[in-house]
Amino acid sequence: MTSRAIPLTLAILLVVSFVAVGWKATPAPTPEAVEFREIQIQFDRASGYPHEQVATASFLQPVHKADAAIKGYDLAFTEAQKSFHRAIVEIKEVKCEKKTVRLKVRFGLDRTGFFEDEFQGWVKILVIAKLHK
Repeated sequence: MTSRAIPLTLAILLVVSFVAVGWKATPAPTPEAVEFREIQIQFDRASGYPHEQVATASFLQPVHKADAAIKGYDLAFTEAQKSFHRAIVEIKEVKCEKKTVRLKVRFGLDRTGFFEDEFQGWVKILVIAKLHK
């Protein structure tokens, strides 16, 4: 046998042994489902420092991992039109609890640096969840 024939012979033996034993491919992993929920949180008339509210989004299957994004918001002073110094709209926390995603959202509007004027509004949030199958 030549030196070229040995690798060819080994390759043929490998193919024959795979065919004889039966090729068993590793099954592809089951894909996890990704679902979206849109929720809206209403912030009623208030003054003082930024306010926090908790909201939840429910899913039909247990949630493996989740995140959230602000889709839109509307905030305004409740009285006369005023210019503002700072606006705060923030998702502070996203927690998975079985089939529910719990969000903590912070919301505030400030004109002077002390959050002394009344403000109100809403925040629309998109919840993105990776679900267990």
